[in-house]
Order: sequence, then structure tokens, then C-alpha cells
Amino acid sequence: MGGLDLSRVLIVGLGRSGLAAARLAARDGTEVWITDQRRDPEFGDALVGLPSGVRRFFGGHPLECLEGVDLLVVSPGVAPDVEILRAARKRKISICTEVEFAWMHAPDAPLVAVTGSNGKSTVTMLTVEMLVAGGVAAVAGGNLGTAACELVMTGGWECWVLEISSFQAELLTEMKPSVGIFLNLSQDHLERHPDMASYGSAKRRLFAYQDASDVAVLNADDEQVIGTPTAARRRLFSLEEPADAWLDGQRLMLDGNFFVDRSDVALPGIHNMANALAATLAAVELGARPEDAAAVLGEFAGLDHRHLTIHEADGVRWVDDSKATNVGAALAAL
Repeated sequence: MGGLDLSRVLIVGLGRSGLAAARLAARDGTEVWITDQRRDPEFGDALVGLPSGVRRFFGGHPLECLEGVDLLVVSPGVAPDVEILRAARKRKISICTEVEFAWMHAPDAPLVAVTGSNGKSTVTMLTVEMLVAGGVAAVAGGNLGTAACELVMTGGWECWVLEISSFQAELLTEMKPSVGIFLNLSQDHLERHPDMASYGSAKRRLFAYQDASDVAVLNADDEQVIGTPTAARRRLFSLEEPADAWLDGQRLMLDGNFFVDRSDVALPGIHNMANALAATLAAVELGARPEDAAAVLGEFAGLDHRHLTIHEADGVRWVDDSKATNVGAALAAL
């Protein structure tokens, strides 16, 4: 797949990321075919930006859409065992995810890839803000906000920070993050993954292609995370014991040095101290300074719908935490 010398690409699944992949492939001059379970009228204006020559297969994934295809680019909403992917494997057609397709266009740009059951969006944005504070032109995307392929087409950045879900990680074949972050692992998405072992394996695939020039930022307090196999240099964060970055009572420490007091961190909750430590480790690896991280932590109050206090009156606090969609997130919020 390296080199992107492709004649025909099939995009499977036309959500936000699939449509971005189709536009990027068309920009490359590659012949683009697209397929989705939905029928044409259900897309509304979503297909307006696609070139007129794109061949469309709607209402299912007929096997004829594999003819002459060099590469399948799969959207995260498409399960890895659907018939069209099984048939592609039998025909030895390469398969990749939208985020990996984007990465193939910019493999030398520093990439921070953030995964875990909870905290991904917060850490993604914290890392971007810390890098920007350090003078690095960084952007966020992936599972959060802008699709990775869209970032490639937009340009204007030197470092990208992508939130990566298990759905995006499980089909990776070569993507190599400069810094991979694994925050935690708790029960989630078992409607897609057959068991927790499969779910964990999907997350760990993000670290499979790293080498000694890369960094793996891992949660030392989570047994399912700390054992992640990787050839990368390991940087650990902890709320419980000394590590590369850790919470020493009220002090956030980095490489043995104090860099910010917990009382000066705008984000609430002990779980956000772990997020702060992980983001700091990643940002400092790519050019930010500890003082840049501290400044951002003093101002960053969090993202919408994530443990966000929206009103207080008569001793009662109302908290919007609607993004807590699994048990681990709900327990952290409580």
C-alpha cells in the first residue's frame, strides 16, 4: 500500500470519515467507487462534494464493487467481519481504515494518537492546546471533530493529534504514531467486539507498528494498559506511585520535577489529573515545555457534555456528563 500508487479505491461506509476519504482519493487522481448500506435518497446533500465520476453502490455492498479495486478504505462504523471485507480478503485486496489512509498521505508528520475507553477527547484537545502554547502548529481530529482525511486536504499544520476509537484501530496495518497514548480500558462496545479481550486487542493495535524512535504513553495504574506490547520508548503516568509523570499528593510531577499544583488545574476530578499527566507527557515529547502544559491546565475547563457544571443553586450542582456512555466514565464522574 505504501506510495499510494492506486488505480481504483473503494470507500466502504459513507459517514463523515468515509466521505472525506472519497474526496481525498479523488484529489489524488484515483478512480473512486463508494458503497453504503443506505439508499441514495437518505444522504440528502452529503454527496454534493463528490466528483461526478464516482461510481456508487447503495442499498448494500454487492461483490461487483470489488472489481479492479486496489484498496478498500473502511469507515469506523463498518464491522470488520461484514461480507464485503471477507470477500476482499479472499481476493487479496488491501484494506485500511480512513485514519490510516489519511496517515499514508503524511507519514512523516508527527502524529499523536490517543486511545482508551474514556478521556480521549479531553486528552486530544489538551495535547493540541499544549503544543500550540509551545509554538507548534497542531490540529485535532479523527474520532473527534474533523476527519483525518479532511485534515490532510486542509493542511496548514505541522503536527496532528487524532482521537482513535477501537473501531478505527482494529484494522490498522502500518500506521505508526510518533506518540501513542493509551489512557485506560473498561467495558465498552461489546455490541461490536465479542469480548473484552478482543476490545483490548483492538486498542493495542495502535502501538503495533511503532519502533524505537516512537513513544508510548501508558497508564501505569491500569493492568490492561501497562502490558501493551510495543517497540516504542515507554513513558508512564500514574495517580498512585512515582512514574515519568505522576500525582504526588497535590503536585503534578514530570520527570521528578514539580510543574503544576492540582489546585491550579481547571479541570475537575481525579480522573482528569490522569488526563492532564498523559497529555503533558505527549506534548513535551513533541516540543512543548512543562510551563506551556501548566499554563494550559490552568485555563482549560473541559469540553461540552463532559463533567461540565452547568448550574449551581441552593447547594445543588447540575452536571452535564452526557458523554459518559459507559460504566467507567460514569464511575469517574461520580
